[in-house]
Amino acid sequence: MLLIVAVALLVCWPVLIHGVPNLAHDSSQHARWDKSFAQQLWAGEWYPRWLASQNGGLGAPVFFFYPPLPSYASSVFRPLLAARDPGGWLQVGCGCALALVLSGVAAYFWLRSLTTPGAALFGAILYVIAPYHLAIDLYNRGAVSEFWSFVWLPLVMLAVDGVIQRRRWAFAGLSCSYALLLFSHFGVTLCFSAVPVAAAFLLSERGRKMRTTLTTAVAMTLGAGLASVFVLPVLLGEHNIHMELILDDFCDYRKWFLFQIPSPLDFKTRVLFVTLSMVIWVCGLSWLCLRFRPQPRERSRVAFYLGVGMTAFFFTTQASAPLWRVLPYLKDLQFPYRFDTVLTLAVAAVSALAFSYIRQPGARPWLVVASLFLVAWMAADGWAAVSAFSEWRQVPSERAQRVDPLQHERFLWPQSASLRLLERSFLEQYLAAHPARSLELRSAADGQPIGRASVADWQPRRIVLDVDAPEPGRLTINHLYYAGWRGRIGASGQAISAKPTSPDGMIEMDVPRGHYSLSVELAREGPEKAGIAISICSALIVLVIAAAGVIGRRQATSIS
Repeated sequence: MLLIVAVALLVCWPVLIHGVPNLAHDSSQHARWDKSFAQQLWAGEWYPRWLASQNGGLGAPVFFFYPPLPSYASSVFRPLLAARDPGGWLQVGCGCALALVLSGVAAYFWLRSLTTPGAALFGAILYVIAPYHLAIDLYNRGAVSEFWSFVWLPLVMLAVDGVIQRRRWAFAGLSCSYALLLFSHFGVTLCFSAVPVAAAFLLSERGRKMRTTLTTAVAMTLGAGLASVFVLPVLLGEHNIHMELILDDFCDYRKWFLFQIPSPLDFKTRVLFVTLSMVIWVCGLSWLCLRFRPQPRERSRVAFYLGVGMTAFFFTTQASAPLWRVLPYLKDLQFPYRFDTVLTLAVAAVSALAFSYIRQPGARPWLVVASLFLVAWMAADGWAAVSAFSEWRQVPSERAQRVDPLQHERFLWPQSASLRLLERSFLEQYLAAHPARSLELRSAADGQPIGRASVADWQPRRIVLDVDAPEPGRLTINHLYYAGWRGRIGASGQAISAKPTSPDGMIEMDVPRGHYSLSVELAREGPEKAGIAISICSALIVLVIAAAGVIGRRQATSIS
């Protein structure tokens, strides 16, 4: 364990010093999101979904759609780092370091169930330093959510192995680990979900295949139920945002297949070389294992993970395009190279299973080749790290900028909000004329300013206003409208509906005459309420099953 932790910290130490790489693709958005998430979490909001400080203070529905687990993890570090980390970069960097350490430990426990401790250690270290895991996901992309998915993939496979071996903890363990994977990255879960089911069917005993497969499928379904508090609002709330911005021209999956003629050393080229190197590694070590004629059980495992790796590789290539067109959910993945997460899992498994054969006298050429691959992978990881920080290379000043409070949540833009606000110049002009969170009370009859409205309290999902309207009026709150915003007058309890202004999409309400306190809340809608209820019910079922397993184990022990 200490060796795995040491290796993980050694290869990710830059993020502990400088934070998540500021030149990586998605780092700036994660720094902004996680900072706001942590502030709201530590202020007492148990699940921050609406980030009130985003878009220059106009708000954004980020965590109605984005998985929360990585942000929960990074929020742990916020109290320790807030004073010297105003932008949230170190907070996210520490979360990534934690994810890398946990992924190595999880891989070790999974591989230890398949092979010897030394071989498991070798596979776990390969899992940590695999170039897609480290060079691409962390240092090139800054894909924090996908990076966290590497923690749970081995634990899901460990639980499936437990189901195959009829371990009492395995059903509950599979449900929980699958839920944690969903809480980390929805797309990787879609890429990976067929693997545990296939493992249950292909690797279990001949007479128990259907029962093991059904048990695995039910446990994963229960895991999806555990994650419903996140998943259900995502699946049922897509109409509330501009989905065309998520699936725009840049994110068209057809542009990201491998072997499309890329420019030298650009991102596509790096992904191509990384993927090919991992494919060669999996094929070479699998052939080496099978050459030495292992026991049937080990041979079936090698063949299975070879198949997993090759299937994942297939889905990154143009040859899989017909399936991407036929299976509607695949295009939502945006980037076919996400399947490299599954290929990395195959790298770890085959590495551990081949460890004893690499040291055989007849395999010394393979040992040399494997050593060269490891050197190349570590060089790729190092080069990616050096290229990821403005502190270590010359870049234009605007690219090196670490904090930009006006940067938009382009991919999570409310459906009612004007797209012209996505233009920075227009947003600057708009905020200069209409400051965020400002109020405007006008007559419903002629549109002239009337009365007075002021903020008594402002929480991310609850705003309390003091309104003094001499006549019926129209109140505008300069905060982005999202489905669920509604008002209620304090004394009478009278409900007041909210709607978006046209064309900008701010909160607008028709208010009655009088002097009163008006509470404006982003209430929980049906999908959010249903998700919470399903997650609670699923958690109770998992607890009952886990308790039954513990009781059964104690009874078996007492009888023996």
